[in-house]
Amino acid sequence: YVDDILLSASSSDLLQQVKQQLKDRLDIKDLGEIDSFLHFDFEVKNDKCIAMSQKSYIEKLVRTFGLENASPQHRLPPVDTMKVEGEVNTDVPFRQIIGGLLYVANWTRPDIAAVVSHLSSYTSKPTFTHWKYAKQVLSYLSTTKDKSLLLGDLDGSNLTAYSDANFAPSGDEKRRSQSGGLVKLAGSSICWFSRKQKTPSRSTTTAEYVALSEITTEVLWLQHLLEEMGFDIAYPTTIFEDCQ
Repeated sequence: YVDDILLSASSSDLLQQVKQQLKDRLDIKDLGEIDSFLHFDFEVKNDKCIAMSQKSYIEKLVRTFGLENASPQHRLPPVDTMKVEGEVNTDVPFRQIIGGLLYVANWTRPDIAAVVSHLSSYTSKPTFTHWKYAKQVLSYLSTTKDKSLLLGDLDGSNLTAYSDANFAPSGDEKRRSQSGGLVKLAGSSICWFSRKQKTPSRSTTTAEYVALSEITTEVLWLQHLLEEMGFDIAYPTTIFEDCQ
């Protein structure tokens, strides 16, 4: 019956018809527009856009790690400047704070993806420096907790991707470069990643090509997914890469 609705209904009344069909067959309650779900906060901007954040979850993390009175952090220092020094300290809840930061970075805050990826590689042997820096990241999230991810048709553009690489950051014993990628659809950020490359690169050019390969894999997967969902893909997909 849902297929029949999809074929006959316009976009304006599609949602209401689906709701009514579900009510006719199931015992459900309509709670109105979504405002929160699984530690996510939602704000309906208009018919084409919804804002998704994790403000309440960030506030919970701040209380959990006792950072309510921490100094505001309006920006993150570059990961490359972090000096790995000091003895390993396993007495601090480093794994717990990294788990919380990863949950935020993977869903609503691509701006912290690189630093959280870097810190997560030290979960087995964190030093006081790592612990201090993780708390700085959480303080930054607390300061910027009102930032949200806008989802919807923001500019009508098609699938677009961005790729970059950081060549062998200092402090990495295995000298592996970092890949970063972001994919947008209609102006909305729908997919991103920041992760260590699997093999060492001998030059910055090689590192950039590896990152480009990784984002291309993501784009191909998204193309097939969107096609299955009935979305009209304009080929080819443009991928922007730092070629300097």
